Amino acid sequence: MSTKFTISFSNTPGPIKPFFYIDIYGKKIRTIHAPTYMICAGKIGLNIAVTTFCNSFTLTASSDDNVFDENEELCQLIEGYLRAEIKRNNV
Repeated sequence: MSTKFTISFSNTPGPIKPFFYIDIYGKKIRTIHAPTYMICAGKIGLNIAVTTFCNSFTLTASSDDNVFDENEELCQLIEGYLRAEIKRNNV
């Protein structure tokens, strides 16, 4: 159980290159995303987790409904801001 605090942020760097697996039929399978790691909500009001993977990333938000209940909207705002910054910086 975590100590009491309102917000947390976690950035987990993932691999630079994708993983490849061989299935039971001998077919090569490439991973398309990294698993999303989230801190379990103990007494956390809001948690934002980002996992980078190759040239992409995943963004998740989890929260206590009594503290914050608009996780999807928050992720959309963050994504919109990041897309605007990427465009502004010609990345």
